[in-house]
Amino acid sequence: MKFKLGILALLIFLSSCASHSRKDSYPVFPLAKNSDKSYGLEEMTGQALEYKMKGDYKKSYMLFKSILSRLEEKYEFLSQIYLHFMNYLAIDTSLEEEYLDFLQQYIKGNTSSGRDLAMYFLMGAWEKRALREKALKISDELGFITQWYLLGPFKNEGRNGLDYTLPPEFEIDLGKTYTESAYHPLRWRKINSSLGGPIDLNNYLTPEKNSLAFLLTYIQVPESGYYTVALGTDDGYMLWINDRLINKNDIYRKGYFDQEKFRVFLNKGLNRILLKLSQEYQNFELYFRIFPVDFQVVLTGSETFTPQDNSKQPAYPVAIKEKSFPDLEEKIPFLKEFFLGYYYFITGNFPDNKKMDAFWFQKALEKEKASLFYYYAALASSEN
Repeated sequence: MKFKLGILALLIFLSSCASHSRKDSYPVFPLAKNSDKSYGLEEMTGQALEYKMKGDYKKSYMLFKSILSRLEEKYEFLSQIYLHFMNYLAIDTSLEEEYLDFLQQYIKGNTSSGRDLAMYFLMGAWEKRALREKALKISDELGFITQWYLLGPFKNEGRNGLDYTLPPEFEIDLGKTYTESAYHPLRWRKINSSLGGPIDLNNYLTPEKNSLAFLLTYIQVPESGYYTVALGTDDGYMLWINDRLINKNDIYRKGYFDQEKFRVFLNKGLNRILLKLSQEYQNFELYFRIFPVDFQVVLTGSETFTPQDNSKQPAYPVAIKEKSFPDLEEKIPFLKEFFLGYYYFITGNFPDNKKMDAFWFQKALEKEKASLFYYYAALASSEN
């Protein structure tokens, strides 16, 4: 504890020195729409983080709100980070009512992916307040799939379960009992999570450690075309749509809303979605949505479904990468590293199983030694 307090004192001292020596040298950032005015984004963000670190959540929240209210939609990646800060600061505090009003106004006037995140936060708030109908409406608007067949648990020996093939990967038989690599005889069963995220498989499976599970569903869509699949998993996964492998990510991480996005082709009519999920220990979760399409889940009567041949369709999936930090490297080089670090911290989306949050925080320190208190603020967030 004494060591931490000593580090904190040192970092605050360094940051105060930096603020005096660089008072007029903060990079500016065009936040205002249709205006020539510029604002010191680094300065405002640093001040908001400092308020948060000192426990003055109201001032911190209002500064983040001020930044987010002016941030142009093309900086949607930044918007999501600021929304995370505001959600953390406001939920379960005296700021919550004001925050919920802000979210609703933000959703009305925004079309970026930040809007989807705001809707997700609002859905959680309505659910917490037992406003079930409001929460369900948002879940439907976001395109969450909540009705599935579940099969598991299978054994995930050596954490390499995604590397060996199990029967559901080459045949779907809803009436069959599975014993190969299973902890006990298994049959498909229906589950309904009612809300979109996350589906907690630990509520349905025993044992909860070193396991594999399959989730299967069928959706009816009105028109053929390309749509977006967004998912988050704890831990790894394989995804097939109409018997076509979309992606495999053998990773161990915490699950989160919209960790990965893909463009996929869906047929008019019925489409089959199959997921194979891996689990090491603790949380075993799935977030899964498809948009923009008005689909219907069809489980009854789908037992004999055979997918259409899509082999002539262009190769997919196409991983959708957010337009992250356009022009930021030139305008605010330090914030790029800091925000990347915080993004990986909140999402747990670590490529190649590397701790990318620590990597980018370290890069931020190497690039901007005078702003060490940013790093401490990020570490303080990880303890909450």
